[in-house]
Amino acid sequence: MAIEDKKYKDAARDAADFILNALEKNGRLYHMYRDGEWKVYGNLDDYAFVIWGLLELYEASFEIKYLEAALKLNEDVFKYFIDDKSGGFYFAPYDNEELLIRNKEIYDGAIPSGNSVMMLNLLRLARITGKTEYEDSAHKLYRAFSKNVKDMPMGYSFLLCAVEFAVGDSLEIVIVGDKTSSETKNMVKFINEEFLPNKVMILKPTDKDETKRLHNIAEYTINQTLLNDKTTVYVCKNFVCNNPTNDPIEVKRLFDDN
Repeated sequence: MAIEDKKYKDAARDAADFILNALEKNGRLYHMYRDGEWKVYGNLDDYAFVIWGLLELYEASFEIKYLEAALKLNEDVFKYFIDDKSGGFYFAPYDNEELLIRNKEIYDGAIPSGNSVMMLNLLRLARITGKTEYEDSAHKLYRAFSKNVKDMPMGYSFLLCAVEFAVGDSLEIVIVGDKTSSETKNMVKFINEEFLPNKVMILKPTDKDETKRLHNIAEYTINQTLLNDKTTVYVCKNFVCNNPTNDPIEVKRLFDDN
């Protein structure tokens, strides 16, 4: 929501819903769709980029179903693509047609590799959910390819973006409020105007059902509540949070301090 143009969010939602409806029908992602028919099991890139898109769409819409779908697809990546022995993810699922070699792509060309995107996805999911196992998996992925990166770092630019996210300063921002209210929308707009590439942003809604669903995903948000019955922001670093605030100026100061 960098430019606050509703048509882009609506287009993203339509695309995501189309894919997720097919996922519910088929039980997994497929690579091709034509004339009402889905064909060929999805590869690692398909899963990685859809998860990435769903995380972006969640932060644009704060519709919990997109975050839940991202987590479900993340589980499927481990089910179908993981290399338990050497680390990282294979390009093709284990139950694909028989291949002589199951390769693992890591080179980042004009389009990042599925492994590089998955490393960033795992780090973002770790910060959103508070589950360290996702971050551990991201570190294992990097270690699996660290020699390649050391030999030719310019070939792994997106993977290094994920590394920077892992080792650099990052923020977890939790907004508590009614997502339909102008007060909350203005706070989200204010935050989005700041350049914070290494952040994740969560909205804890006032709707009881959605709040329960969020607690199931990010248990650490249970104790984060409204302050003075106004939209409230918690700015956290490595899950250590500053005092909550309703004041956008104070929010910006906390960003600058971090």
